[in-house]
Amino acid sequence: MTIQALSNFITVRDTADNVQHRYQNAKVGEVVQLDGFDHHYLSFIYQGATKNRTGDNLESELYLAPNAVAMNIAREAVVNRWVV
Repeated sequence: MTIQALSNFITVRDTADNVQHRYQNAKVGEVVQLDGFDHHYLSFIYQGATKNRTGDNLESELYLAPNAVAMNIAREAVVNRWVV
């Protein structure tokens, strides 16, 4: 039996497409580099994308841990209309 670990990396951008934050959910308390950029740890779960038959609708979900750090980041993202 083989165990395969999956990691997710997300980039949070503002409405002008400027990067605000980069996060990963693989290594708790660590910074992981991907493509030369630092991704800090954030406790989240990404639930896969699904596309309809015509391909004009793509949905996915991002679940954040119910703690003060994640909720403050989520609040800031909503207030500033950031996208992932």
